[in-house]
Amino acid sequence: MPLMQTLRQPRLWAVALPVLLVLWVMIACADLLKVRGQARSRLQEAAVAAAQTERIINWRRQLGQAQQAAAQDVFEDKTSAGQCAQAAGIPLVRLSRGESATPRQLKDGAIEHTETYRLRAVRLVQAARFVDHAERNFTTVICDQLILTPTGGQDADSWDVTVRLKYRVKPAERPAAT
Repeated sequence: MPLMQTLRQPRLWAVALPVLLVLWVMIACADLLKVRGQARSRLQEAAVAAAQTERIINWRRQLGQAQQAAAQDVFEDKTSAGQCAQAAGIPLVRLSRGESATPRQLKDGAIEHTETYRLRAVRLVQAARFVDHAERNFTTVICDQLILTPTGGQDADSWDVTVRLKYRVKPAERPAAT
């Protein structure tokens, strides 16, 4: 019997079609079970991520660093550095301004400033809070260098810190000369 005549037999389709449909359903079920397993693993990952996020938020609250609004202010040399020092609990007499590079013009018209500040005899946590406050509360501020030098005193957590901050100022945002 030629193939075309065999395919036209209703008995062939009465037997083959249910078998093909059962195979198709089994393959679809296997795929659905695989997708279900992937979805469960994603839900577990999301639950772990949510727990870790909650733990981080609680740690920040314990450190007194509750969620803050996005940075709005433009960094203004020593005035802003003084705000960072106060936020970190560093007396202003321990803050001094070091070298500052000549501001350079960027392609987008902004001006990049580089300022160096020295913090004398501060705790490591205070230095971290100083940098954190600067980066969180002032637009475009980045700490690109932090040098820690032990003071050599009796307190093991006493450091002289050199912080180099870079920030960009667009011509319209430029602060008044101080």
